[in-house]
Amino acid sequence: MFTHKTTLIIPTRNRFNQIVRNLRYFEKNLIYFKEIIIIDSSDKIQKKKLVNTIKNYKNTKLIFSKPSSARQRNLGLKNINKKSK
Repeated sequence: MFTHKTTLIIPTRNRFNQIVRNLRYFEKNLIYFKEIIIIDSSDKIQKKKLVNTIKNYKNTKLIFSKPSSARQRNLGLKNINKKSK
């Protein structure tokens, strides 16, 4: 499958439960990405929960941003591993 050479960028805000569900789904169904970049603009409490959860997943980066879909997308694109598609 193409995913082992692909970077997944997830821009999000206050969707901790959805992020965790997605990561578990990928793990359960053996869907591996080269890296997963989560661009988050959540509230303080959501950020703490997300930081603690992300530690359990390798090849996953967490970047914090101000709320803006264009800003989040651009941050994700800047942080992609150069060998990813």
